[in-house]
Parts: sequence; C-alpha cells; structure tokens
Amino acid sequence: MSNKTSRREFLGTAGIAAAGVVVPQAPANSTASKAARLRQLLRRPEPFYCIAAFDSPSARLVELAGFDSIYAGGSLMAMEHGLPDWGLTSTVELLEFATRLTRNVDIPVIGDCDNGGGNPVSVYRATKDFERAGLAGILFEDRIRVERIGQKADVISTAQMVDRIKAAVDARSEMIIVGRTDALAAGKTLEEAIDRGKAYAEAGADAILFPGVQPLETTRRTIAAISKTIFAQMGPDVPVSEAIKAGVHVLFYTSMVQDIALAAYLQALTELKTTGMMPKTFNSHRLPNDVTAKLERSAEILARAKKYKLAP
Repeated sequence: MSNKTSRREFLGTAGIAAAGVVVPQAPANSTASKAARLRQLLRRPEPFYCIAAFDSPSARLVELAGFDSIYAGGSLMAMEHGLPDWGLTSTVELLEFATRLTRNVDIPVIGDCDNGGGNPVSVYRATKDFERAGLAGILFEDRIRVERIGQKADVISTAQMVDRIKAAVDARSEMIIVGRTDALAAGKTLEEAIDRGKAYAEAGADAILFPGVQPLETTRRTIAAISKTIFAQMGPDVPVSEAIKAGVHVLFYTSMVQDIALAAYLQALTELKTTGMMPKTFNSHRLPNDVTAKLERSAEILARAKKYKLAP
C-alpha cells in the first residue's frame, strides 16, 4: 500500500465516536507490548492520533472512541492538583499520574516527564521508572525551570539536552522517546528550533515535538528538515485533512480536551445556580448508560464476581 493511498483511506475513515465513526487503532488484545505497538504506529505509513487524557475515565473514553494512543500531559496533571504548569510538580507525581492512565487502558500511553529531574543521571532513572510502570513512551523537554514565577522561558543548551536524550536511550528497553524543544517560546528562530530538533533526533529521540508551531506551512518545514517523526500539536480549528496533506504523521491533541470537559461542568453548575435545575446541560452532555458501563467495565467485574460466586 502506498503512502498516498494510506492517507486517503485514513481520511475516509477518520471521525469521532459521537458520529458513529471511529478511527483505526491497533488491536487492544495484541500480545505485543504497548511500547512495541507505539513503535508500530510510528512506522506505519498512515497517520495516527495521540490524545491527552486528564484522568482514568477520560483515558478510557479516548480508547472507547477508537483512537490510537494517549498522552499523559504534565499541564493536565498540574491542573489535577489545582496548579498552573509552572514546574511546581515533581517527577514522582508525573510518574504516578501517567501510571494511573496506562493501567486503565489497553492502548499505548506516552508520559510527560518534563526535564526528567534536570540532569542525565536523573533522566536515566526516570526513564527506567516510566518503562517499568508500563508507559509506551516518555517525553522530555529542554525548557529551563525558572527560578522566579513569570520569568521569561528559556532553554538549556543543545549539548545538555542531547546528553539527557542519550541517557534516556541508554536506559530504555523499547520505550519511545520524544524530544520536545521550547526554543520558539524562548525567542529563538524557527531555524534554531529545527537545528535542536535535528540534534535530538541524532541523539536517539524517536520523535520530536515543536510546541506552538503554527501554521501548517511552518509544520511542513519541520517535517521536511528532520528525518524522525514530528508530533504536530493540533489546534481546535486545524482541519485534520489539511494537517495530513502537510505531511503530519502524529495528530497531537493536548490540554484542550480538559478545557472542554471543565467548560461543560461549569455550564451545568451555572445553569443549576441560576435556574435551580440543569436539564439543558444534562440532556445535551450526559453520558449514555452503555458508555458509563464500559468506562466502569462493570460487565467484566460482574463476570468475575459470578466466577467467584460473589454475584448471582
């Protein structure tokens, strides 16, 4: 199958569960490890989705909707603690968050590890810990943890980040490593960001993320310049079809999913506060009972209870 044909077939099947259509995914009951299945997704010619989840139910919704992989993002974990994504959480908390998600789904999960602890030795240990926990991938960034809140973002040297990636490569068995550069947010040029991406890829990163790279023409330039897979951070108004035409292989959706969920909850609370009821929000946003049952895996648990004579 040619790459061109595969992309056309992908576009013909892409959609969302609410419309009765799901996107292709690796079989959940595959005997391959999650890391091996994520590596297969990176190698296959057709694009795939990586959707952020903010808790176990949302992770299962991503899986139920038929998507291919999940991202356990640090900003979503920080929000779980009621905190901004300002480096206030620890590597241990990131690991705990990513572990909860991966234990509750059968599709691959990529865990955000921020700076991995700040040096190659701590990155090595973090990579080992994330892989032992069952994560299919791990993401490291080159952003410097600022000492003062509100201080302009900056990035470590390319050489420092290359050493961190090499340490992660040495530590991992088959887990995917994603290198993220925040060079653009730090005021660097696109060319400087691309040079960093190239260096991270040469150091062994399996994929590169350029957060904030827009529009698609800019994304095309990063894809053309780097031999490894590019994670393209998608916005709510970026057409998937156009992204794929631009050569995007990984359609990467991050914190907007949490924003949507919290907005729906706020809408319900506002309706209740102002009217004393919330039928409008409830009727338009409530989960169907069969979806709730799948999220809870109640049929599976009931079958197990019957097996051990704990249910009639």
